[in-house]
Amino acid sequence: MASWSCPRYEHSGVLFGYKESVLALLIGFALLLLLPHPWNGVGFAAAISWEIVTILYCVSWSQRQAPQVGTSTLLGRGAVVVEPCAPWGRVRLQGEIWQARSEADVRRGAHVRVCSVDGLTLHVEPEQHA
Repeated sequence: MASWSCPRYEHSGVLFGYKESVLALLIGFALLLLLPHPWNGVGFAAAISWEIVTILYCVSWSQRQAPQVGTSTLLGRGAVVVEPCAPWGRVRLQGEIWQARSEADVRRGAHVRVCSVDGLTLHVEPEQHA
């Protein structure tokens, strides 16, 4: 069963998201109760239209591509060494600490790139600075 979630745009000013959808419905009900006839129906219809557009946008956004999962998504990513690799150590990758193995000695704080993944061990190599 596929699950979907609506994107959240924190800084872009776009009003698509869960809280904004609920807000559109609340505004629609307020307009329905507070505005005189026939404008209450117009305001409510506009709020419901906004809600439908938001739902359709979220569904289309969620189906834009297949989610990337698995260890293959780590290949080529950069990491920072937190325990020296000589040849075994640990690296921080995307906020998580991983056991790592490197053919070259790599000191703490150095930047490395993931070459392959073997179980829960990342095989890394030092980044080449151009």
